[in-house]
Amino acid sequence: NRTEVTGDGLAVTDCGGVARTGVAIQNAESIDGLQFSGNGFDRVEITSAVLAGGESITLSPTQGFQGVLFVASNVSVQPGALLRIDSGTILKMGFDRSVTVRGVLESLGSPTDPVVFTDERNDARGGDSNGDGNASAPSPGWWREVAMQPTSDGSRIEFTEIEYGGRFGPSLRISNAAVTMERSVVRASAMDGIDFGSTTKPGSYDRVRVDGCGGAAMTGVRLDRLQDITLARGAGNGLNTIEILTGVVTGAVTIEPQNQFNGSLLVRANVAILPGGSLNLQPGVVLKMGSGLQFVN
Repeated sequence: NRTEVTGDGLAVTDCGGVARTGVAIQNAESIDGLQFSGNGFDRVEITSAVLAGGESITLSPTQGFQGVLFVASNVSVQPGALLRIDSGTILKMGFDRSVTVRGVLESLGSPTDPVVFTDERNDARGGDSNGDGNASAPSPGWWREVAMQPTSDGSRIEFTEIEYGGRFGPSLRISNAAVTMERSVVRASAMDGIDFGSTTKPGSYDRVRVDGCGGAAMTGVRLDRLQDITLARGAGNGLNTIEILTGVVTGAVTIEPQNQFNGSLLVRANVAILPGGSLNLQPGVVLKMGSGLQFVN
């Protein structure tokens, strides 16, 4: 049982509990060069994670151990706050935890080093952070969601992987927020992958993949916002599709094959083209209509 500070940072070895706990998310930036071995839990444990308006922090792989920060508290980014997550950072989420963004989230991975939100029991990501060897494995619904609230406009999610969430809801929730999401993955959600909540604000969702989710790959999409989604794909979901729940068209709307999920769209609402509205369906667009629905012009 010894703790010492070395030239490379803090070394913690052979302790029965957590190598480093009680860390506020604001203080993570001051951590670097950790050396852990032989502890009950070789990890950095964030136990307080509320960012107030005006606060701005960056999380990076060097602040954790083997790139991992263990999140034992719900994360809350308040209006006017900025949370940036650098490429290669792995956030292992504790049971039933969530990330709620009312300020700005910049989750900026890279093609070779994505940002990862995952189950704490996932040893394939940054090692055995929960200290039980092979006794446990990750599973859908371990933690809740990343929830983008209406005041999170301008947030960016790039080369980011969100997995094993979906406890009581989708793994990623967009609640009327203007978000940019590129080349990211949502997988193994217990329920829907991404719920757009009938968002009216324009966003950009390019080359997003959704795999192995219990519900729809993408749901809660407005027909007049389909143009925001391009080249979405995936497999193994309860519904391998984009589920359209609002079909009112008030302006000029063009839908192209690239706006579909695996080549089709599932329409769960009447399509109503109101005065002043127009709907242009390009060759190759497939609309699969729910029972009893119709087009009203």
